[in-house]
Amino acid sequence: SCLCQTKPNHCDSFSYFNPTVPTPSIYSLPRISKAKIEGFVADGRFDLDEIGLDEITEKQTLVLRSAHLGQPIIDHAAIAQFFNKAAYPIYFIDYETYSSAIPL
Repeated sequence: SCLCQTKPNHCDSFSYFNPTVPTPSIYSLPRISKAKIEGFVADGRFDLDEIGLDEITEKQTLVLRSAHLGQPIIDHAAIAQFFNKAAYPIYFIDYETYSSAIPL
């Protein structure tokens, strides 16, 4: 079943054939393992409100907390720290031709 696959392995018609799966769902958690998905599917838990912080990895915590709050979580201090380290002049690379979010 495609319900036990990670989001990148879903077909384009996933939402059509699985209309009861909410958006966002467990598939929105970054780097979620197939085993973890299978466990949530077996329990019938797809909604992020049904998932506890103790059931996920540290890297998934911000996404789940944001879903529980219903709003984005923005770390303004981390953003400011990043920009304070930037050395000018800053060069921009066409983002469609570079695979890293922040150029090395």
